Amino acid sequence: MPRNNMTTDEENFVFGIEGFRDRVSSLLLEQFRSMLEEGIVNIPAISDEMKFLEGIRSETSTKKASKFKRGKLEGFWHKHYFNGDMGEQAINFLKIFNNGDAVQRIIQGAFERSSGPEELSKELSKKFVAEQFSNISRSNSWTGSWLIYKPYNGKNYYLMVAPHTKEGESGDDIFDAMHRCCHHEFPFLFNS
Repeated sequence: MPRNNMTTDEENFVFGIEGFRDRVSSLLLEQFRSMLEEGIVNIPAISDEMKFLEGIRSETSTKKASKFKRGKLEGFWHKHYFNGDMGEQAINFLKIFNNGDAVQRIIQGAFERSSGPEELSKELSKKFVAEQFSNISRSNSWTGSWLIYKPYNGKNYYLMVAPHTKEGESGDDIFDAMHRCCHHEFPFLFNS
């Protein structure tokens, strides 16, 4: 019996993995149990992405799934999930700083529309937070941590969740942990 004293059926329901638990690694199940105990991650944020990949849900608010193209993770896939915590929101809001001279245009426009410091701060907050939130939501481009999986024979096998790597990092340490914990369950996913 799982350490949280739930039956397998109860876990399937709480974790949202009814119908495909046999393709969810023990590592991911253990991560779900820890998340449930710690209460810091919204498990449905992850299982909803799994249901989207399974065709059970018709939409998602995060970026499209993509295949890793380099390093040891090459050949595996990741789907972002958005937990909604302040750190993830900040990362998403900061995307605007990678958008050429958008920041300068926003600041210049705010100065032009404002008659004082209070008005300026409201205008900047609106542009940098409220409108950025709307733009990300409208374009279904929220980013966050990763659900790592691999398709095999027409079915997805869900292996683990991991934090998004920083630009330039290989993710090899993520692969090493995944291989160490998941290879014995799904060796066919690691053979190619």
